Amino acid sequence: MHIPLFIEERIRWSDLDSAGIMYFGNYIRLFEIAETELFRTAGFPYVHRTFEEWNAWPLRASFHCDFHTPIQLDELVRVDIWIGRFGNASMTINFRVLDATTHELHGEGYCTIVMVHRDTRRAVRIPDALRLALEPFAMPPGASENL
Repeated sequence: MHIPLFIEERIRWSDLDSAGIMYFGNYIRLFEIAETELFRTAGFPYVHRTFEEWNAWPLRASFHCDFHTPIQLDELVRVDIWIGRFGNASMTINFRVLDATTHELHGEGYCTIVMVHRDTRRAVRIPDALRLALEPFAMPPGASENL
């Protein structure tokens, strides 16, 4: 089993907190970069036109992260990302952040995204085309634990 998609990112000065390690909130930045590439690789870049056609938007309902080891300045990290679960109107995207060289685990978590109608902001079914395009990036629960 392999991770369907990953990105690499270098940690910058602006990512650090006063303790000299990556500020915890920047895990969201790393996730967002990987999430954007996931959708782009699936053929649905985050462009206004795509979601206008569906009259729906993917809104973040929750974000959870467990922190394991600090990330240092100039460290090259690898962000693994995959679809952990599909619901009717929602999906859970899992991620983990590792040192790109040693594979030491820095953090891991998930984000739940809900598709909502553009005007009413009420949940709508995930468009079939999007679900089909993202299925190759899905991993069954627990599969990532064996990597």
